[in-house]
Amino acid sequence: MRVPIGVACNDLGVQRALARAGHGIALLPGLRIAEDLADGSLVPLLPATLGATTTLSLVSPAGRLAEPQVRVFVEYAAEHLGAALANGAADAR
Repeated sequence: MRVPIGVACNDLGVQRALARAGHGIALLPGLRIAEDLADGSLVPLLPATLGATTTLSLVSPAGRLAEPQVRVFVEYAAEHLGAALANGAADAR
């Protein structure tokens, strides 16, 4: 199925605003729209068609992983962000 494109945009915030204003559909990450889905301002389309697989990569300059602050963040992200992404939560607290 081909869908005509009226607006093309690579800014997630603008895509979200356009979709909320009724100007079309957008493919957005669950973390960005969890509240919109909860309050009904956005509704999921084709949820069974689009997979829930998300890849998140943490990248740092060579040698920086040994720094304590970076290591703590990586450990936190591995523990908390994976579950939040899987659940589509609005935040990873």
